This record gives sequence, C-alpha cells and structure tokens, in this order.
Amino acid sequence: MFTLVCPQSRVRPSIPASQSTSSLYLYLGLIVAFSVVHTGCATLNSAGAMQPIAISASLPAATLGHSYSAAISVSGGTAPYSFKTTVGQLPPGLAVNASTGSISGTPKTAGSYNFTIFVVDQAGNAEGTQALSITVKPPVVAPAIAVAVSPASVTLAPGGTHQFSAVVSNTSNPAVVWSVSAGTITSMGVFTGQPRMCPPRFTSPRRVKPIRASRVAPRSA
Repeated sequence: MFTLVCPQSRVRPSIPASQSTSSLYLYLGLIVAFSVVHTGCATLNSAGAMQPIAISASLPAATLGHSYSAAISVSGGTAPYSFKTTVGQLPPGLAVNASTGSISGTPKTAGSYNFTIFVVDQAGNAEGTQALSITVKPPVVAPAIAVAVSPASVTLAPGGTHQFSAVVSNTSNPAVVWSVSAGTITSMGVFTGQPRMCPPRFTSPRRVKPIRASRVAPRSA
C-alpha cells in the first residue's frame, strides 16, 4: 500500500514591489535626517566656540610718584578690542585704558601688585586673559652735593696770598664759586689778603677761611 505525498514548492513568496520601495525610501530618509542633524550640531558648536586672544606684555617696575606708561599687545580676534582688569588690582594711581590696553598714571603706593587683564574683541567671538604684575619701588634719593676745601683755613700776613683747592662730590659738575669775607679770591681759588694800611688796620697775622659753593647747589661754609 502506498501513501501519496504532494510535493512542496521551492519558490519563496515574493515581497510586493510597492512595499520594498517604501522601505528603501524610509531607510534613505533616516540617513539624510541623521546627516542633517549631525551637520547642524557641528555648525552650532563651531559658531558658539570662543576663539582665543593671546596677550603679551613686559611691564617694567614703576617708581613711586613718577609717571608710568606700559603697553599690552594682543593677537587674535578682530579689532577693536575692549580691556579691563578682572582679578586683583593695579597699583593705586595707575589705570588700564579700555580701548588700547595701555597702563599709565602716577603710582601712589609702593609694593607689588598682581592682577589679571581680560580682553574681548568687537564681535564678541574671541577673548583672552593674562595674569600680570607691577612692582612700585620707592624713589632713589640722591646724596647731597658736598664741597671740601683744602686747606680748611690758613694763617697769612697782611697782603699774603694762598692757593685753595676744592673737591665737589655727588655731582658730575666739579665747578665751584669762590668768595671771602675779607681780602680777595680769584675764580681759581687764589686768595690775597688785605695789605697793611697806615695807620695799619692790623699788625698781626690773620686766619683766613674761604667761603665756597658748588655751581650746582650753592652752599656757604
């Protein structure tokens, strides 16, 4: 006895063409949408990122009570720029120019001062900061000008002469002006005593002490 088995078809059912086309369009649409979103995010990130501005400055020390001026250089961004201090403080009496960044004025207090300069460009797309410092030193007091005469005094007979010399210190100008209270003295320091008069004004030797002064800072002995 035999059992009859019906043969099965080896052909797989096909997907309708319209359904396949729709799936393809959907897949392509997803790819395009992802690409647009990714490009837009990248563009936003690029536009929103602040560009750096480099600040360079070599600030010399300031002297108390003397005028001061120093420049700050920047590179990057688009001019014009706007400057200000954000951290710390400038020495009292000094200020930063908001347009040029230069620091100027007359310092009023000695000491070391630390501060931070902030700069931003006109478009607001670039900025920078830099920590800086300025030291204000007390003024150097120059030593007083001194004049030393040699000899300091001399005993002369009436009408006698003597050569005096002078050394000027603490100045580059060695010239002096000579003068005496009695007798005469030349510009070179040669002294001549008063001659004896009849009746004589004095018959005994007299001590002579010249008066000298520096041409830079006149001073009497």
